[in-house]
Amino acid sequence: MRPGGLTALAVFNFIFGGLSGLINLVGLAAVGMVVRQAEQDAKITGQDVPSEAFLYATMLFALVRAALLITAGVGYLGRKKFLGRMLANAYAILALIAIAIEIAFAKQTFTILNLVDFVYPLITLFLANVIFRKDFK
Repeated sequence: MRPGGLTALAVFNFIFGGLSGLINLVGLAAVGMVVRQAEQDAKITGQDVPSEAFLYATMLFALVRAALLITAGVGYLGRKKFLGRMLANAYAILALIAIAIEIAFAKQTFTILNLVDFVYPLITLFLANVIFRKDFK
């Protein structure tokens, strides 16, 4: 019998992965407009503009993380060690790296949204490797 907490974690993965995937697919379609608007804003504020390649890379990286979240959710439901726990670990590590890159290269300050993005990968690491470790086959 699968623990209810593991099922709940799978549901959260599906929700966060699905929303992230949809948002980033829309973002990929809008990158050109975003870059043009950022260039206009930069003329007014004097800030640096992230390159179009950086924006594409960031969004593609986010799509990979979303796919890992959804796939790990499927693994949670099946209690599969690789599909659940290992891919959850891969997602969490990539998400933490992405946050560090976004803060470092986009010259952002650490905001409450970064904190939310930072917390779920940590929760995933803890639950997959400590709480539900023995539940994976």
